[in-house]
Amino acid sequence: MAYGIIKVDNVIFTYNAVDATTTFSGFYASTTNNLTLSGTATAATFTGTTANFTNVNVQNISSTTLLSGLAITGGTAGFTTVTGTTVTGTTANFVTVSGTTVTGTTANFVSGVFTNLEITTSGSLSFEGATADNFETFLNVVDPTVDRTITLPDATGTVALLSLAQSFSAAQRGTVSALGAVTSGTTTLDFSTSNNFSLSLPASGTVTLANPSNQIAGQSGAIAITQNATTAALVAYGSNWKFQSGAPSVSTTLSSVNVIAYYVESSSRITAQLLTNTIS
Repeated sequence: MAYGIIKVDNVIFTYNAVDATTTFSGFYASTTNNLTLSGTATAATFTGTTANFTNVNVQNISSTTLLSGLAITGGTAGFTTVTGTTVTGTTANFVTVSGTTVTGTTANFVSGVFTNLEITTSGSLSFEGATADNFETFLNVVDPTVDRTITLPDATGTVALLSLAQSFSAAQRGTVSALGAVTSGTTTLDFSTSNNFSLSLPASGTVTLANPSNQIAGQSGAIAITQNATTAALVAYGSNWKFQSGAPSVSTTLSSVNVIAYYVESSSRITAQLLTNTIS
C-alpha cells in the first residue's frame, strides 16, 4: 500500500499497517500500527506509538521547511537510519545515527556520529558486551564541581584500574619535580606533586629537608641533590626521615650529585638511603 508524499502542517493523521512505501514529508515508515502523525511548520511528532522506521531522514521538502525535526515521544521505536533527529523520552534502538539529539532516552546504538553527547544527571553509559543478558558495564562520573576534561591517548591498550593488580607492558615513568636552586633554611617537599624530585644546593649554609607535606604510606621515589659548584653546602633532615646509621652527610665535592632513595612507611616515618657523590 502506498500513500505517496504527504506534506503536513498542523494536521493529524492516524493509520494502521502503513507499509514501507508510505512517505510523510520526507521520511518513510514501515510496519507501523496505530501511527499518529502530527506536524507543524517546524517539527513532526509521533506520540504513544510502537514504530519501526527505515531510512528516517528529515529534510527540506519545499522552499518552505514544513518539517525540520522528528520527535519520538512516549513510544518504543526501532530505527534503521536516523538523520537530523530529536528523540525524547523514548526507548529506542538505533542502527545508524547522525546529527541526532537524544534526550531523556534509553537508547541502544549500533553506530552513531555525534558532535556532542551529554549524559544528564541521572544517566550513565552502559555496555552490554558479547552476551545479551542482565549484566552490563556502566561508565559513570563523580558529580563535577567545575568543567573537567579526560583525554584518551592516541594509542591502543587496556585501561588500568586502581583496584586491580597490573602487569604493564611498557615502562611507567614519574615526572621529576624540579625545585631548582634552593636557599639555606627549610625546604618542604610536597609529596602529592610527584614521586621524584631534584634540587640544587646554595653556596654554603645548611638546607634542611623538612618532613614532607602530604606524606602517605606506600609512596616511594628518589631525590637528586646537586652540590653547589663554588662552595659546598650541608643537608639536614626532619624527624620523619629515617636512615640506617643516623642522618648521613651529602658529599661536599663541588658539583657532585647525591641521591636519596626513599619509601614512606607511614605519616610519621620515611625509610631512606643516601647515595653520595654519584658523579665524581
